[in-house]
Amino acid sequence: MESYALVENNWFENIRGYADAIDFDYELNRPSIIRGNTIVGSEDDGIDLGFASAVIEGNRLVDCADKAISLEGPSTPLVYNNVIMNTNTAVAVKGHLPAGVDPQHNCFLRDGGFMRMKKIQAREEAPRGVTNCVIWDTPVPVATDPKSILKIRYSDLQTVPVYTDETNFSLEPLFSQYRNGETYVHYGDRP
Repeated sequence: MESYALVENNWFENIRGYADAIDFDYELNRPSIIRGNTIVGSEDDGIDLGFASAVIEGNRLVDCADKAISLEGPSTPLVYNNVIMNTNTAVAVKGHLPAGVDPQHNCFLRDGGFMRMKKIQAREEAPRGVTNCVIWDTPVPVATDPKSILKIRYSDLQTVPVYTDETNFSLEPLFSQYRNGETYVHYGDRP
């Protein structure tokens, strides 16, 4: 089934059982938009895309027991400006995504980090990447299977893994939470 949806400025809370908060599969024609949502407490994934090319922008995902964002199949999703906290895995990429489809400008805080899995072992693929993200207070910032390649660029990592390039740094971000619960990153003096 082809689908297009705008899921914007919603609050999802305490999702129980094997049920993702937002789950899109097989959308074609034009990408769906998942923007400005708050997902707090999910026993499964926060956002799950299967063969769908949605724009995932400006969401806040907290306390997802499995993955905050799960991307699977040949598609071109865009994942940027999201805050992900206290999850088992912040972003999982499973299967084949074309080059250039990399999470950018996201904040991963107190979670299982970024995971790259390759479900179909036969096909070679381009290196995946994480660009301009904050990955902080995360025991394992990045995990890949033996056949996956992952590049981290221009990112603030609490622990800089040896396989990252020289564009990464480790500078304590000053996290601020405002009354509406939004988390912001500041460098230098607090505003």
